[in-house]
Order: sequence, then C-alpha cells, then structure tokens
Amino acid sequence: MTTVDERHGDGARDGDDQGGVPRMGDPLASRFPRTAPEAPRLAPEIPRLTAEAVPLSDPRATRIPFAGSKAAHLARAALAGLPVLPGFVVPHSEPGEHLKEPPYSDWSGDRAGDGDLEGLRRAWRELSADGTRPLVVRSSSPQEDTQESSLAGQFASVLDVQGWHEFRAAVRTVLDSAHRPDGTVAPMAVLVQPMLAARVGGVMFGADPVEGRTDRRLVSAGRAGPNSRAGGEQPGKIWGLGRRGRVLRRDRERKAR
Repeated sequence: MTTVDERHGDGARDGDDQGGVPRMGDPLASRFPRTAPEAPRLAPEIPRLTAEAVPLSDPRATRIPFAGSKAAHLARAALAGLPVLPGFVVPHSEPGEHLKEPPYSDWSGDRAGDGDLEGLRRAWRELSADGTRPLVVRSSSPQEDTQESSLAGQFASVLDVQGWHEFRAAVRTVLDSAHRPDGTVAPMAVLVQPMLAARVGGVMFGADPVEGRTDRRLVSAGRAGPNSRAGGEQPGKIWGLGRRGRVLRRDRERKAR
C-alpha cells in the first residue's frame, strides 16, 4: 500500500515542507544515503525480533528476509530515485544471527525498561521530532507483497501514532498480528515512517489481482488516504498499466456498501 503525494516530482522530492513531513532531501533524511541493494533470500519460518532500528538507507533494509517486503521495496524505491519518506525498520533476526538486545517477543507494555530500547527510542525521537510529529507503524512481513500473494489487510498497521508509550503499544500491536488463526507465526518486521495526511492515496499491485497477469500493473487511487482506498470506503479510479507504464485501461470504482 503506497501513499501518493500530489506534489510528486521535483516538488515532492526536494521541495517545500508541508505538514512537517520530512523528505529525502531535508536534514532529517541525512541518515538515508543511497546504498546498493542485495538480492533477496527466503524468509525464516519463525521470527526472532530485535530492538534494533535500521534506517531505510541501510544496505540491510533492501533485504526482504531481514526487513520484510514493504520496507525492502521502499528502500529499493528510494535507491532508484523515487520520492520516499524517510523511516526505519525494526527487523527480525535471520537464522544464526546473534541477538545483541532482547527480542521484542519478550516484552510488552512496561515489561522492558527503556534501557533495553535505547537505540529504538533514539530513532523514534529523531523521526518523530521528539514526539511532535505523528508516525505510522506498519507490518513488514516477508510473506506480504510477493509475486504469489499480497496478503493485503492480513496484518496490522497503526496510524497517527503519537508519543513514546503509544509508539511502543503500536509496535506490540503489529507484532501480535503475526500470530495467524491456524496457530502459525508469520515472520514479521515493523516499518516506521512519518504520518502523511495525503490528499491523494492509492494502491499499486505488481500483478493484476483479478487475472493474475504479471505483465500488467494495477493502480487504484482516489481523493483519500491509501487505507480508505484499500478498504473500499472511498470510490476512486483504476488504471491498468503495461510493463513500461503505458495506460491500457481506465475504470471508475464504486463506493463499497
């Protein structure tokens, strides 16, 4: 699920600051230099979550097994020169990786002291401007947004998160959503970015979700945030695109009842 900013282009990439939201060109984004991506690998079966905050500019953030699909795709998009909001990912550890800090699965609420989460709190303080800028806390599982399945809406995202304690609770909510009804636990990382009050929002599918064709892209967008678009709460338009971005068809959606 991708937020589309009407200021897309030079203005959105390097230009004016609206709503206090940082972009890749401002001082907050100085922690996000361009780095070369690594090829994705298969995800581990069971997540081991760390208290580390990894900027989207970090080479590890481009690895799906480490950062999950959403975070890795955003890191690669930023590398390609697309306008991407700065942020960080709370990864799960890969097999054989030593945990330097307690896993997130061991803490909830006040069970972990702030000393255990010092690095994460520094990243939260910087991205949120010491709690004055709201954040969005999203799932980023290697099982999401794959060529086989999007799993849209299967895991939790928390919007408009304000304050350190609310942030911790949001992370816990996302992690808890990794527990599936069949008793399995999905590998789960947590993606954190500034909350964007978008005038235009939408969803882009890397393959046609109806026909299953991988030679087409499907964009659904409208005058609302991306969550209302994904949930069918607001009507919008659909564009079918070819591999090189040529518009193949246009349709108007109806509001869900």
